[in-house]
Amino acid sequence: MTRYLINLIVEHDPAAGAPVIDESHPTYTNLIGKIERKAQMGVMYTDFTEIRAGAVLLANGGYLILMRWMFSASPFPGTR
Repeated sequence: MTRYLINLIVEHDPAAGAPVIDESHPTYTNLIGKIERKAQMGVMYTDFTEIRAGAVLLANGGYLILMRWMFSASPFPGTR
């Protein structure tokens, strides 16, 4: 019964300090996040518990490290 579940996407411990996320492969999915799917009886379905955070959300309140050369060669991040 997923109706009453909670999907905690990101949790930061205040005592641990600011998060530092080093994204070595900055694709759209890795930066923004994704919605995963499950198969049940041959049918793909998804709900709010399948939302996964990307690097931008994981680095909220901290630092996101990206290599500059990855963005200069292509208009889409992480593609060459």
